[in-house]
Amino acid sequence: MRISIVYFSGTGNTQSIALGYAEALKKSGHHVSMSSIEHISSLEDHDLLIVGGPIYAGNMPDELINWVRKNVCQVTGNKKAIP
Repeated sequence: MRISIVYFSGTGNTQSIALGYAEALKKSGHHVSMSSIEHISSLEDHDLLIVGGPIYAGNMPDELINWVRKNVCQVTGNKKAIP
């Protein structure tokens, strides 16, 4: 399975979690790409999209909400997103 992990990490904690998921999924035989929302220009072709980010005062950061609104609605077909 081709899996894309996209994350926003203000302090590095979410990046560490995303890296842990990526390593575990690769060990399970999946093809995994991982990128921060600050460094991704377009979504790669994937079977599964995993989106991760921190919670600040009970909410996701505006940067991540805006990125999801702009990019995830473009995912078509039998694709999945996990917030």
